[in-house]
Amino acid sequence: MIMAYTAKQRTFRKRETKEEFAARKKAEKDAAYEMIDNSITEMMNNTEKFIDYLDFQSSMDRYTVANTLLIKSQYPQATQLKSADIWNELNAKINKGEKAIHILEPTDYIDENGEQRTSYNIKNVFDVSQTDADPKDTHIVEYNPQALVKAMVNAASLKKVAVDELPITDSTAYYDAKNNTLLIKRKSDSVSLFKDISRELSLAEIAKGCDEYNRDECMPSALCASYMLCQKYGIGNKNINVEIAPKEWAGLENKDIRTKLTMANDALYSIGRDIYIQMQKSKEKAEKEPAR
Repeated sequence: MIMAYTAKQRTFRKRETKEEFAARKKAEKDAAYEMIDNSITEMMNNTEKFIDYLDFQSSMDRYTVANTLLIKSQYPQATQLKSADIWNELNAKINKGEKAIHILEPTDYIDENGEQRTSYNIKNVFDVSQTDADPKDTHIVEYNPQALVKAMVNAASLKKVAVDELPITDSTAYYDAKNNTLLIKRKSDSVSLFKDISRELSLAEIAKGCDEYNRDECMPSALCASYMLCQKYGIGNKNINVEIAPKEWAGLENKDIRTKLTMANDALYSIGRDIYIQMQKSKEKAEKEPAR
């Protein structure tokens, strides 16, 4: 007697045509841009969501505004993102059933006129919490405000001058764009210095990318950058008036608001990078010095 056996069902995935593949990729990209657009609209109409975005961006300074909005919309608890291939190289497996997070990846190409262009395609990434990898140590690092100020000032390429009075009130620092100079008020406490210098250095960073610098116009972005730097380093930032940004930007198109946010994010990234490099140098110097 031959034993009974039930054959497994075989299902085959239909292979996409070139046109179907292109249509699917376009739909994914269109959905991503729509998600970005909707996120900006929500932020501009809700101060809490705007501040929540700044808090999230402060820990995602490696990512563009567009990608931060995409990550936050799809997986707001994200901390460490990598492609499936990179996780595999690290011997980490994606947990079963996890859904990829879509971000935009730039690709440079030469057009028919021989000019370099940039297009954006969807890239799939996964957070560490979606894998069996051990997350990085997430213990809170306590930064010394005085050391942060020293690192930030030493890293700044513009001229620094100590003064008794500033051109503006209620501040410990001022960026003099005409003379490319940072004015720092004497006898100021470190926390106030960090907040004000980070704002003024953000204005200096923003000015580098502006064809015509205007302090008042750039101030909302600089305040956002200062807020995010304080958030990044554990400096109290509740009195930084970032609520002014959505008010000042009311009526702008979402693409222009993205530009304003990018100004803030670029300053966050540049100043944060400079602080890190300076503090590493100080650490290495201290380790080389003989114990007293």
